Amino acid sequence: MGLVPHESGKTTIAKALVGELVSRGYRVGVAKPVAGHNIWYQRLSVKNSYEHRILVGEDAVELKRVSGSEDPLEVINPLDIAVAPQDPEPYLKNLRSYHETLSSILLSAVMLRVSICEGKNIYTHHYIVEKRVERSPKSIKDLALSIAERIYPKPTPIDPEALENLVLAGYATAELCYRYLSEKHQALILESFNDAASPVTDPGAVDLVLAVSPGKLFIYNGSVYRKALNVVLGIEGSIHRKWWPSTSEVLRLISPISSMNIPFIEDIVGFASFTETLADNIESLIKNRSFPNNP
Repeated sequence: MGLVPHESGKTTIAKALVGELVSRGYRVGVAKPVAGHNIWYQRLSVKNSYEHRILVGEDAVELKRVSGSEDPLEVINPLDIAVAPQDPEPYLKNLRSYHETLSSILLSAVMLRVSICEGKNIYTHHYIVEKRVERSPKSIKDLALSIAERIYPKPTPIDPEALENLVLAGYATAELCYRYLSEKHQALILESFNDAASPVTDPGAVDLVLAVSPGKLFIYNGSVYRKALNVVLGIEGSIHRKWWPSTSEVLRLISPISSMNIPFIEDIVGFASFTETLADNIESLIKNRSFPNNP
């Protein structure tokens, strides 16, 4: 889980941990139920979408590669949202609104993929927000249409007003794929998105939760974390709440059982040592169940 909305280091830590566990002989599955990427800034996501012929970002592809998983990308990442900068011209008299649009996934999304897992069958749907694409700067419009042309199935045009309900439906169906993966693998590394407290409605039985921020990592008892998540959802009214709580809303209720300093990734020796120590700590905590139930 990320302690900050962007660039917390979740994927970096997840990839390092997956690689270390694989090297120790574990059969590791990976899950990134919900992902978002910017087609203008994250150029590799465009390349991935071309290559795999589905809308997909960098994180899911990298996690699959590092783990050696044979699971389809659609199962690893069943909900993917592509955003892009909008044309600033209509906002020149009110740039604050333009900035708010850029910072909102719902307001800047131009394409969406929802994949549904039913047993071993996968059903994928793509959607394109045509009004936004048409109103984008020409280079961004051309890029979006180029992706739409290469992915399969071809995207269904939707109005911006329909996007929110489709995303919410995607959250719900993402859990089906997650359940399939959690029952299949000896160890499953689940990565959330942004600073969301959980990428699925109920993560089920979780051993440990890692909360990541630049330079620091905190380890939480998974059972305690899940209870705190349910408390937050219950207070807010889980039936009526549209979006999941942030990590900060959950972590204020509980305490970590351990913490670690994260070295700079370019410090090859230091980061490798950190990853080994992290895997050692996780193995020890899970094996000995030495973490408290009520911190």
